[in-house]
Amino acid sequence: MTITNSLAKYIFKTSFCDLPSETVKRLAKIFVDQIGIGYMGYRKTGVELGDYAFRFSGSPEAIIIGSNRKVSCAIAAGVNAQLARNTNFEDSGPGLHPGPLIVHTALAAVQMANVSGKEILTAMAIGYELNYRFFKASKKAADIGYNNLIAAAISAKLFRFNLHQISKAISLCWEFPVKRINYSKPKLTGRISALGMGHFFSANSGVQSSLMTLDGFISLEDELDYLEDEYDFDCLLNSDYQFKCLEKSVFLKFWPASHASHMVLEATEELIMENKITSNDIISVKVGLPDIYLLPHQNNSRPKDYWEAIYSFAWSMAMVIHRIPPGPQWFEGEVLANTDYTLTTDKISVEPNTEATKSFQRLDLSNITGWVILETTKGILSCERCLAKTAGSPLIPLDEKKFISKFRTVLKGSKSVNETKNLYEVLSNISKVTKINDIVSLL
Repeated sequence: MTITNSLAKYIFKTSFCDLPSETVKRLAKIFVDQIGIGYMGYRKTGVELGDYAFRFSGSPEAIIIGSNRKVSCAIAAGVNAQLARNTNFEDSGPGLHPGPLIVHTALAAVQMANVSGKEILTAMAIGYELNYRFFKASKKAADIGYNNLIAAAISAKLFRFNLHQISKAISLCWEFPVKRINYSKPKLTGRISALGMGHFFSANSGVQSSLMTLDGFISLEDELDYLEDEYDFDCLLNSDYQFKCLEKSVFLKFWPASHASHMVLEATEELIMENKITSNDIISVKVGLPDIYLLPHQNNSRPKDYWEAIYSFAWSMAMVIHRIPPGPQWFEGEVLANTDYTLTTDKISVEPNTEATKSFQRLDLSNITGWVILETTKGILSCERCLAKTAGSPLIPLDEKKFISKFRTVLKGSKSVNETKNLYEVLSNISKVTKINDIVSLL
């Protein structure tokens, strides 16, 4: 049996019954979280993408989150994935940022197929498992060339493909272009891409691969077998802890900020709350982080717009110090124009943390440690913390209060209080939904 067929067999045979109960719980939370931040993404960056999608919509198969408009399945998957990624509020790991791609590909495909909630969770579990395997098997640092395959596998599963069709879909997806490497350092300092990791293109391409297969497009079905120079095949076929990646690697964010800075944001919040520190008490703030936070776009103390602000660590710290609840309100025009906050960002300095930098370069995110020193009118306060011991990490999942608070915050302005409550309850119990289109009207 070929490598491609072996993976196809895994995708074909996996069922909801194979998923551990803890995996199901975490998948349901990720599903709720991703749909929630999709609303934020649409309000902040969705107008242009939404208009583009509607212009080239094709059949009205799947909804664009936040728009009340349906477009073709492939385009909806791409647009929703990108909008969620654009918030910097999405889950991280294993590896990089797979959540938007996995959840929104599944959400779009399941609307076209109109299958059950259990099937969408099964497809998501396969997506996370394949993401973990390819991440571990990759012979190239920070390679994301396999994102197309993840989307193809998810959509093929939800379209209920047979083994032969799955093999063709996950082979054909390699013919579509994809950004091969995630550049942690931009080629030009200060240059910011509004497309992040290109989730739009990977989700769209993966679904297209499945749709072309569905329509009988003639293609090879052994493409993976010729990629031994890029991936360790033993690692691809033999997971060391199947489905456990969700319990060991996925980090749900509480702050709309870069993942590897969350331990410092949390430590800072605790210091100012416990010691009743106000922004006026702050004399200076020093932090130790991976050296990527020294890059101009990450350490921009005067962000002028949404895109600059979501990348700016200094801005995130200012929002924490001023006790602005985490969410889209961090990036409102009147907030960005408030000079009180820029006075605070001017007091923040970042120093490279050598060990944290090494962990980041290995993408060993859970072992990244950061520190903060607050010089205040009440004295010097300091704290050091590991990302693994930060709320949202696999070891310390977000508590229900924080999780619900985040969902309500990102939907504010899109849904009423009662609509938000109802949507949360339905999405949280997605495994009990027999036909997904029965709940699409709630979106």
